[in-house]
Amino acid sequence: MFVRIGAVLAVVNPGLLGRCWPFLAASAACALAAAGLLWRQTRPAASDRGVPLHNPFELGMSLKFGAIFAAVLLATNMARIRFGNSGVYATSVLSGLVDVDAIVLSTGRLQQSAGGIDSATAAIAVALAALSNTVFKMGACWFSGSPEFRRALIPGFLLICAACLAPVFWF
Repeated sequence: MFVRIGAVLAVVNPGLLGRCWPFLAASAACALAAAGLLWRQTRPAASDRGVPLHNPFELGMSLKFGAIFAAVLLATNMARIRFGNSGVYATSVLSGLVDVDAIVLSTGRLQQSAGGIDSATAAIAVALAALSNTVFKMGACWFSGSPEFRRALIPGFLLICAACLAPVFWF
Protein backbone atom coordinates (compact mmCIF):
# COMPACT_ATOMS: atom_id res chain seq x y z
CA MET A 1 0.00 0.00 0.00
CA PHE A 2 2.77 2.47 0.93
CA VAL A 3 4.67 1.95 -2.32
CA ARG A 4 1.40 2.43 -4.22
CA ILE A 5 0.71 5.68 -2.35
CA GLY A 6 4.19 6.86 -3.30
CA ALA A 7 3.59 5.96 -6.95
CA VAL A 8 0.26 7.81 -6.99
CA LEU A 9 1.86 10.90 -5.45
CA ALA A 10 4.77 10.73 -7.91
CA VAL A 11 2.28 11.04 -10.74
CA VAL A 12 -0.28 13.41 -9.20
CA ASN A 13 1.82 15.66 -6.96
CA PRO A 14 5.59 15.05 -6.90
CA GLY A 15 6.08 17.95 -4.47
CA LEU A 16 3.85 16.26 -1.92
CA LEU A 17 5.76 13.02 -2.40
CA GLY A 18 8.84 14.96 -1.27
CA ARG A 19 7.13 15.58 2.07
CA CYS A 20 5.62 12.09 2.39
CA TRP A 21 8.48 9.84 1.33
CA PRO A 22 10.10 9.51 4.80
CA PHE A 23 7.01 8.05 6.47
CA LEU A 24 6.06 6.07 3.36
CA ALA A 25 9.53 4.51 3.22
CA ALA A 26 9.53 3.83 6.98
CA SER A 27 6.06 2.28 6.86
CA ALA A 28 6.94 0.15 3.82
CA ALA A 29 10.16 -0.99 5.51
CA CYS A 30 8.23 -1.93 8.68
CA ALA A 31 5.67 -3.84 6.64
CA LEU A 32 8.37 -5.63 4.67
CA ALA A 33 10.28 -6.53 7.83
CA ALA A 34 7.12 -7.84 9.53
CA ALA A 35 6.18 -9.85 6.44
CA GLY A 36 9.70 -11.27 6.20
CA LEU A 37 9.65 -12.36 9.83
CA LEU A 38 6.24 -13.97 9.43
CA TRP A 39 7.28 -15.74 6.25
CA ARG A 40 10.41 -17.05 7.89
CA GLN A 41 8.48 -18.33 10.92
CA THR A 42 5.53 -19.83 9.08
CA ARG A 43 6.58 -21.25 5.73
CA PRO A 44 3.38 -22.93 4.56
CA ALA A 45 3.26 -26.08 2.51
CA ALA A 46 2.84 -25.53 -1.21
CA SER A 47 -0.76 -25.24 -2.26
CA ASP A 48 -2.27 -26.54 -5.45
CA ARG A 49 -4.89 -23.82 -5.46
CA GLY A 50 -4.12 -20.76 -7.51
CA VAL A 51 -5.25 -17.25 -6.75
CA PRO A 52 -8.22 -16.29 -8.91
CA LEU A 53 -7.37 -13.30 -11.07
CA HIS A 54 -9.83 -10.67 -12.23
CA ASN A 55 -9.57 -7.99 -14.89
CA PRO A 56 -8.67 -4.73 -13.08
CA PHE A 57 -9.89 -2.67 -16.04
CA GLU A 58 -13.54 -3.73 -15.89
CA LEU A 59 -15.89 -0.83 -16.59
CA GLY A 60 -17.91 -1.39 -13.42
CA MET A 61 -14.86 -1.16 -11.16
CA SER A 62 -13.61 1.92 -13.01
CA LEU A 63 -16.95 3.66 -12.62
CA LYS A 64 -17.13 2.72 -8.96
CA PHE A 65 -13.64 4.12 -8.30
CA GLY A 66 -14.51 7.28 -10.23
CA ALA A 67 -17.61 7.77 -8.10
CA ILE A 68 -15.64 7.18 -4.87
CA PHE A 69 -12.93 9.60 -6.03
CA ALA A 70 -15.47 12.30 -6.87
CA ALA A 71 -17.28 11.85 -3.55
CA VAL A 72 -14.05 11.96 -1.56
CA LEU A 73 -12.81 15.03 -3.46
CA LEU A 74 -16.10 16.82 -2.82
CA ALA A 75 -16.21 15.78 0.85
CA THR A 76 -12.60 16.80 1.44
CA ASN A 77 -13.08 20.21 -0.12
CA MET A 78 -16.37 20.82 1.71
CA ALA A 79 -14.81 19.74 5.02
CA ARG A 80 -11.83 22.05 4.39
CA ILE A 81 -14.12 25.00 3.68
CA ARG A 82 -16.36 24.32 6.68
CA PHE A 83 -13.87 23.07 9.29
CA GLY A 84 -10.40 23.97 7.97
CA ASN A 85 -7.54 21.52 8.43
CA SER A 86 -9.50 19.53 11.02
CA GLY A 87 -12.09 18.76 8.36
CA VAL A 88 -9.41 17.56 5.96
CA TYR A 89 -7.96 15.32 8.66
CA ALA A 90 -11.36 13.87 9.59
CA THR A 91 -12.17 13.19 5.94
CA SER A 92 -8.81 11.49 5.51
CA VAL A 93 -9.36 9.21 8.47
CA LEU A 94 -12.88 8.25 7.38
CA SER A 95 -11.94 7.80 3.74
CA GLY A 96 -8.86 5.77 4.64
CA LEU A 97 -11.11 3.20 6.30
CA VAL A 98 -12.57 2.39 2.89
CA ASP A 99 -9.94 3.28 0.29
CA VAL A 100 -6.59 5.04 0.49
CA ASP A 101 -6.16 5.79 -3.20
CA ALA A 102 -9.13 8.14 -3.49
CA ILE A 103 -8.07 10.33 -0.56
CA VAL A 104 -4.44 10.38 -1.74
CA LEU A 105 -5.55 11.56 -5.18
CA SER A 106 -7.97 14.09 -3.68
CA THR A 107 -5.43 15.46 -1.22
CA GLY A 108 -2.76 15.69 -3.91
CA ARG A 109 -5.08 17.63 -6.18
CA LEU A 110 -6.43 19.84 -3.40
CA GLN A 111 -2.90 20.76 -2.33
CA GLN A 112 -2.13 21.93 -5.87
CA SER A 113 -5.32 23.94 -6.37
CA ALA A 114 -5.61 27.65 -5.74
CA GLY A 115 -6.89 28.23 -2.24
CA GLY A 116 -6.23 24.60 -1.39
CA ILE A 117 -4.32 23.19 1.55
CA ASP A 118 -0.66 23.60 2.40
CA SER A 119 1.81 20.76 1.92
CA ALA A 120 2.17 20.00 5.65
CA THR A 121 -1.60 19.56 5.99
CA ALA A 122 -1.68 17.39 2.87
CA ALA A 123 1.17 15.20 4.15
CA ILE A 124 -0.53 14.71 7.50
CA ALA A 125 -3.82 13.91 5.71
CA VAL A 126 -2.09 11.23 3.61
CA ALA A 127 -0.46 9.79 6.72
CA LEU A 128 -3.78 9.72 8.60
CA ALA A 129 -5.48 7.96 5.68
CA ALA A 130 -2.73 5.33 5.60
CA LEU A 131 -2.93 4.98 9.37
CA SER A 132 -6.71 4.53 9.42
CA ASN A 133 -6.49 1.97 6.61
CA THR A 134 -3.82 0.06 8.55
CA VAL A 135 -5.87 0.20 11.75
CA PHE A 136 -8.92 -1.07 9.84
CA LYS A 137 -6.89 -4.02 8.52
CA MET A 138 -5.53 -4.66 12.01
CA GLY A 139 -9.08 -4.69 13.36
CA ALA A 140 -10.17 -7.13 10.67
CA CYS A 141 -7.31 -9.43 11.67
CA TRP A 142 -8.15 -9.03 15.35
CA PHE A 143 -11.84 -9.86 14.98
CA SER A 144 -11.56 -12.58 12.34
CA GLY A 145 -8.39 -14.37 13.39
CA SER A 146 -7.43 -16.89 16.00
CA PRO A 147 -5.36 -15.84 19.03
CA GLU A 148 -2.23 -17.25 17.33
CA PHE A 149 -3.01 -15.23 14.21
CA ARG A 150 -3.39 -12.08 16.29
CA ARG A 151 -0.15 -12.64 18.17
CA ALA A 152 1.67 -13.09 14.87
CA LEU A 153 0.27 -10.02 13.08
CA ILE A 154 -0.53 -7.34 15.64
CA PRO A 155 3.10 -6.41 16.51
CA GLY A 156 3.85 -5.73 12.84
CA PHE A 157 0.69 -3.68 12.46
CA LEU A 158 1.59 -1.63 15.55
CA LEU A 159 5.05 -0.93 14.13
CA ILE A 160 3.52 0.21 10.84
CA CYS A 161 1.07 2.44 12.75
CA ALA A 162 3.95 4.07 14.62
CA ALA A 163 5.67 4.84 11.30
CA CYS A 164 2.41 6.32 9.93
CA LEU A 165 2.01 8.53 13.00
CA ALA A 166 5.45 10.11 12.65
CA PRO A 167 4.33 12.93 10.28
CA VAL A 168 1.63 14.04 12.71
CA PHE A 169 4.41 15.00 15.12
CA TRP A 170 7.03 15.82 12.47
CA PHE A 171 5.16 18.59 10.61
